[in-house]
Amino acid sequence: MLLPSTLSHLRKQRSPISGQAELAEPSTRGPVLCVRKLNVEYRNSPNAHVVGLCDISFHIDRGEIVGIFGPSGSGKTSLGLALLKILPPSAIVRADDIEFEGNNLLSLTERRMRSVRGKRIALMHQEAALSLNPVMRVGDQILEVIRAHNAGRRCERRVKVQELLRSVGLSESTYDSYPHELSGGERHRIVIAQALACHPALVVADEPTAGLDAELKDELLNLIARFRTEMGISFLVISHERKMLAQIADRTLEMIAGRLRESHPFCEASWPLAANAQSSTMGSSEAPSERLISVHALSKSYAKHRGFFRQHSQSVQALRQVSLSIHHGSCFGLAGPSGSGKSTLAKCIAGWERADSGKIIFRGEELTKLTDAALRRVRARIQLVLQDSAAAFNPNLTAEQIVEEPLLIEGKSTEERHAAVRRLFLETGLEEDMLRRKPQAFSGGQRQRLAIARALILNPEVVIFDESMTGLDSGTREQILQLLTRLKAARNLTYVLISHDADLLSAAADTVATLRKGILVNVVHRYSAEYDKVANIERPSDAKALATGERA
Repeated sequence: MLLPSTLSHLRKQRSPISGQAELAEPSTRGPVLCVRKLNVEYRNSPNAHVVGLCDISFHIDRGEIVGIFGPSGSGKTSLGLALLKILPPSAIVRADDIEFEGNNLLSLTERRMRSVRGKRIALMHQEAALSLNPVMRVGDQILEVIRAHNAGRRCERRVKVQELLRSVGLSESTYDSYPHELSGGERHRIVIAQALACHPALVVADEPTAGLDAELKDELLNLIARFRTEMGISFLVISHERKMLAQIADRTLEMIAGRLRESHPFCEASWPLAANAQSSTMGSSEAPSERLISVHALSKSYAKHRGFFRQHSQSVQALRQVSLSIHHGSCFGLAGPSGSGKSTLAKCIAGWERADSGKIIFRGEELTKLTDAALRRVRARIQLVLQDSAAAFNPNLTAEQIVEEPLLIEGKSTEERHAAVRRLFLETGLEEDMLRRKPQAFSGGQRQRLAIARALILNPEVVIFDESMTGLDSGTREQILQLLTRLKAARNLTYVLISHDADLLSAAADTVATLRKGILVNVVHRYSAEYDKVANIERPSDAKALATGERA
């Protein structure tokens, strides 16, 4: 679906009354999409243009899956947005032709394009949290797509939504849920259901497996293959995961600095993280130091409401009697599949959520007994970096305003705020000329650096990273890990690193705990003989062993 900023931009555009290009009947011959010499530039100022795409030419056959591989900032997402004509106003688009089902999309007015966008060409956006309306039930958001294109009879539309939910592996009761009540993987599936709602001819999938654990990733790839086979849908899959593209795509194109070329076969040696894993280790091989955080028998449940007036509720147990310890100066890893309770535990430790029962002790102080006012004081010492950094930022604020906001709340002077922000920009590898930029102008890696800077502005003792490496290519992820390693040593920080990526955790953490269905099933330490088991925590074949394992 479309971002709010994109929607507001489209509403401002008016279709001309005369001279409109008519929408031809979809052609069943030749490629479903053919792009010839597409160029995109971004106008940052009257005299400064940045090249986004340069002479892009490719085609997609009917029922074909084409992969676009490239590092962060290479122009992959710009290509997807250009095909749907939803680039920001600063973009200058030129092309010989963008032909889709016999229609030249460049000649279509916005009114005509709306009958193509969402119905014949659908977009699965990378950041599900941004593409979903937070105050609207997810079932109604899928229904909205069907209603907008008058697809199906009115009495059949809700049934169709329920069928779509089942087809992406969700229960029919998910219809009445709000986005914040779902896990990251479940929100991702809602975006897939939206994209498929009107049976499009082409789906542009931007980082479709980002943020998914190994089991969900395999399930999603199987869904894409099944929809291609059963419905004849073509897919343009954009990703930084070359190995995944080699598994699902019929052919893969590589994008570097806005230019396309045929991709080379996957090679393990090309992945910086795999090659340099030991260089980014943030933990210690020595026995743990003093205990900083203790979690004792922590339980947390949520009420899921159903019905038109949401009068019926069902309790969902997110955490069940979880107990663990985090030591000062360590990097504590938290693993588990989507929906296992990792983010809930992180929010409870950071003071964002109140547990139903159990204790959280931080430096001898029991957080679960603190008043809201006292808990706000502790939050400054335990910072949480969210998975969807773009959703966590106010799009109307500049980078400088985003980072300095906590200091503004604390009443710091303008000079103090500006000096602190500039120091952190230098420390996190951000350029000073980025201070005035809005978050949507940053690449994925730059947004993570911005999120880290905001988390550090109050000089915390503990920083919790909730899937913060998700969606980053391997090179950018390695750079962020090296940055975190340097900051940890310089500021004497303690990290909690949440991820479903076993390779990342085994490379960076010195203790890894595994959650499954809210239960702590395993804890291994770097200095123990069982640490090699971390590499297997996400394999589906180990699910039964994990579920029956002993609690720590």
